[in-house]
Amino acid sequence: MSKPSELYVFNQFHWEKGEPDPDKIIFCFTTSVHTYVFIDFSDKEGAKITGMGWSRGGMGSKIKFKSQKEAWNMFSKYFEIPTRFVIKDFELRIESN
Repeated sequence: MSKPSELYVFNQFHWEKGEPDPDKIIFCFTTSVHTYVFIDFSDKEGAKITGMGWSRGGMGSKIKFKSQKEAWNMFSKYFEIPTRFVIKDFELRIESN
């Protein structure tokens, strides 16, 4: 069985300048490799994965996907490993009616 991972959710990396984007969520799945998934939910048609990447010990790369369907399938695979959910510096998006 795979080692359980931790899931961190935030809307801005600590090195980014300016205000956090209220329409962006970053998921970080951690084991020995940190995998990042960037999701933008500003589109009226629904949330879109705008990028994926990984890092390990100072090295990293982008994860390429051909379509939103492929990206969402890759994203959902990370939930097959037991996950501990942690929220860090996450601002709830409040919509006015």
